[in-house]
Amino acid sequence: MMHAGGVSSPADVYDIMKVGASGTGSTSGILGARSLRDAAAEFIEAARRGFNAATARLPAS
Repeated sequence: MMHAGGVSSPADVYDIMKVGASGTGSTSGILGARSLRDAAAEFIEAARRGFNAATARLPAS
């Protein structure tokens, strides 16, 4: 599952990934930022943290 609509902040990305999405978009949140590089880094970090939170809840195989 991928979700991209209405994603404008790193918190949005974290929340989406935390519930188990495979990925998310955030074009407007990055392109509207003062620093594209800093914004991209923040969104990527939020995606990693959300993914880690989602996978921490999975049973060990």
